[in-house]
Amino acid sequence: MAEESLSRAVEETRHNALGDCPNFQTDDLESNNSSSVRFCYGSRSSLSNGAIPIATEVQSVTPHPTAQTEEVQAANQDLDRLRESLSKTRRDFRTLQQSNTKAVEAITERIASLETQATDMQAHQRVVQTKILEACYQSVDNVQRDYRAMFESHLRIMTEKMLKMEETITTQAARIRSLEDSSLRTNNAPSLRMRTGSFFPASHDIKLAEHGLSKNTEGVLLWKITDIRRRRREAVSGKTPSIYSQPFYTSGCGYKLCARLYLNGDGMGKGTHLSLFFVVMRGEYDALLPWPFQQKVTLVLMDQAYGRHVSDTFRPDPTSSSFKKPRNEMNIASGCPLFVPLSTLDGGDYIRDDTLFIKVVVDTSDVTRPDKR
Repeated sequence: MAEESLSRAVEETRHNALGDCPNFQTDDLESNNSSSVRFCYGSRSSLSNGAIPIATEVQSVTPHPTAQTEEVQAANQDLDRLRESLSKTRRDFRTLQQSNTKAVEAITERIASLETQATDMQAHQRVVQTKILEACYQSVDNVQRDYRAMFESHLRIMTEKMLKMEETITTQAARIRSLEDSSLRTNNAPSLRMRTGSFFPASHDIKLAEHGLSKNTEGVLLWKITDIRRRRREAVSGKTPSIYSQPFYTSGCGYKLCARLYLNGDGMGKGTHLSLFFVVMRGEYDALLPWPFQQKVTLVLMDQAYGRHVSDTFRPDPTSSSFKKPRNEMNIASGCPLFVPLSTLDGGDYIRDDTLFIKVVVDTSDVTRPDKR
């Protein structure tokens, strides 16, 4: 029925388009199970004249069942391949995701390990720094201890040498005084005997203050020192390191005393301080006085403007040889090597008109007086 309808439709189309065209052919529709129509374009006159007609083959829209099946199979195969590719892609994605997860875990573990190592290194560094600082402090302490021991050793050696030198000088002074006394007695010159007991050897940087040797018997020395600039230059150069005051007494028959001043310092105060010492001398009435000397002593640097005096008080050490009964012209001086900083001395009103005043006060309230026994 469909073939008949198709044949009629083709025939009608042929008649409408070409009329009675002898070249129209209809293929066997049953042989290929489809309809095929050829049209020859041209008039009858043209065909009778031997012209070659132009043929156009019109295929039926209905597809061949076998071709359709192959296309479906091919599409299914493509779909299967796509599905397989998609499945593989998913597997690869999961594998990659798992790898990424493992990599992230490994990186996280590595970071935690590095942080732990950094913390340990910081703790170790603190320990090392502490040990280094302790070693440095220990080294500094050792150096200071060695230096202190060396300084004390040198100081002790120098002190011993100085004491021996002073003993030698005082011995020589006693011998010279003895010779002077003998010479005075021989020459019968009593007016010169006033120097007895107040002689100091010129070979030992000792100078009495250039004042009269009037006998002070009140236990107080007010010492006026002139030419301070010159004396300080001599002290710095070592020409005259120290100067002595005139003697003074606690009473008419009391202890004989004097002061010793280092204008450029002595011992620990050398070059930085004014050093002031107290000296017990051999007197005429020592045999009648109690020993060792135990009276309180006050050393004073006088302020010449505002009365802001600098003072230091001490009580003698009865075990010290400085306060025992003198065997030589004088005992070893004892006092304050760090009495006043030189900067304080230069900055105040302690020096005026190139003059300095030193005061020494001995407490005589409980002094035993031989003339009052």
